Amino acid sequence: MKWISVTDRLPRVMETVLLFVDAHTHPKYRFVSTGIRFPNGTFNWHKNAIIYPNAEVTHWMEIPKPPNGEKALEHECPKCGSDLDYFGGKALCPNDDCDFERTMTPIELEE
Repeated sequence: MKWISVTDRLPRVMETVLLFVDAHTHPKYRFVSTGIRFPNGTFNWHKNAIIYPNAEVTHWMEIPKPPNGEKALEHECPKCGSDLDYFGGKALCPNDDCDFERTMTPIELEE
């Protein structure tokens, strides 16, 4: 997998991807995080987004598949294919037209 510049192509809306973020304050404040692109074109990442208000996403890439034989949480809704959200011990589909919801097992919650 290769990094894709946001000037070349954007990830799908609400798809969880790896993001390369430049905080523009110091070279050490460039980091990689998982995150999403909202419908309005802005990004949100999962690493101290509030601390870096002027940061921008410069590149992204799809999250790689887990190694052979390893178990990972579902990322797509089995009913409609939307990327699942995880909240309060449940896997939830964010699609308003879909009713998929699954309570996660204690083992999944530890991962």
